[in-house]
Amino acid sequence: MLLWNSNQNEISRGNIKLVEFSAHNKKLVFGILFCAGLLRLGYIFVTQAYINPVTVEGGVIARGIIQGYGFSVAATGTSIYFPSACQPPVFPYLLAWIYYFIGENILGYLFLFILQTCLSVGISWMIYQMGKLLLNETTGIIAMLLSAIFPVFIIYSGKALNTTVSIFTVTLFTYLFFNATHSRFVLNLTREKLKTGILLGFSGGIAILCEPIMLVIIPVLGSIAMFSIYQRQTLEKSERIKQIRFILLVWILIGFIVFPWTLRNYLVFHRVIPVRGMAGLNMWQGNNPQATGTDILPTGKPMFDLLPPSYNDSTLPELVRDDILMKMAKDFIRENPGTAIRLFIKKCYFFWWFPPKEIVSPDASKYARFMSPFYLILLATAVLGSVLLLKKKNYYLLAVIGIYFISYMGVFAVFHFGHFRYRAPVEPFLFLLAGYSISLLKKSPR
Repeated sequence: MLLWNSNQNEISRGNIKLVEFSAHNKKLVFGILFCAGLLRLGYIFVTQAYINPVTVEGGVIARGIIQGYGFSVAATGTSIYFPSACQPPVFPYLLAWIYYFIGENILGYLFLFILQTCLSVGISWMIYQMGKLLLNETTGIIAMLLSAIFPVFIIYSGKALNTTVSIFTVTLFTYLFFNATHSRFVLNLTREKLKTGILLGFSGGIAILCEPIMLVIIPVLGSIAMFSIYQRQTLEKSERIKQIRFILLVWILIGFIVFPWTLRNYLVFHRVIPVRGMAGLNMWQGNNPQATGTDILPTGKPMFDLLPPSYNDSTLPELVRDDILMKMAKDFIRENPGTAIRLFIKKCYFFWWFPPKEIVSPDASKYARFMSPFYLILLATAVLGSVLLLKKKNYYLLAVIGIYFISYMGVFAVFHFGHFRYRAPVEPFLFLLAGYSISLLKKSPR
């Protein structure tokens, strides 16, 4: 609420109203976060999500870890474990810790889901903080409310998958990045300094080990920040050196977090794998003669049914089998460039909307029917928010959001878009953009 008055008494009364408004907002923020937690816990207990949840690859690797095989997966149809790099490491190790100390039982999964509920509520809080910092408090509150009721964020708090952890780590890094920068990627070292550098570096490393796409995003953001420092003619030499040191500190800490895992992969597989392998499998799923853009065939059967016998040969190392599929995918793209381009465009469309029901799972199809109207409104208001930011010449925020959007969409368009949860780490930006456009629908009195 902005009150423009020439009378000093009226200004004083206006300040009192601002204080009251802020106090009211604190209660509103707490109320939304509290309800967000209740929604997630309600989903978990009503659906009894903690009883025999699907754990996919993370559970297999976690069991291998606690059985002493390390980060490994069992060969198909056997109990023989082989070293693996098929998943980012953070979530499987978290799951292994829970299995070891609590057990692979109801209590263990209940602990995991309560932890993910706390992380999900934390995501909503960070979205509010980013909205307030970058735009205005009303935007932050609306964006937080959208994230609090967003079905994906609710549902995946009760899934034994890495989705919630990935969203949290990506959002945490982004929140700290915004806190460390002014407009135009200029670092704000007057109040953040060393503490922010440490937190930013640590969160960036963890985000990469949860969500490998951050290997693309973080270097781009860092490079632009470094370029901005050199471009600023008004920046004193001492301040420029200080900001460069800050960026180097962040890079060193990110390397300190990520390098041990990269070294492990090199020692095990004798090749450089920064975070995870399986690029060949993902590339082949999205680029083969029967590819649909997802991991489901038009018949409703999984794309895995088409895997060549050589890939299912469990005597071959994981990456050797992956290389077979990568070669098949590259051959398909080279021999069918037109089809490959059409698949690329189709996957870009799937990233922003929902694939046809024939090429997704039954659960995903039901979700799409339920979510389509809400998501259409979200996308429309987010596009409007982007236009308004462009009109306001807020190029800094648009550039950061664009880097995230293009990176995520580009990676999944090259490989395959298997599930709507894959775009979840960038949906906080949709909430911010939608919140901004909605906040301007009713202007404050002047």
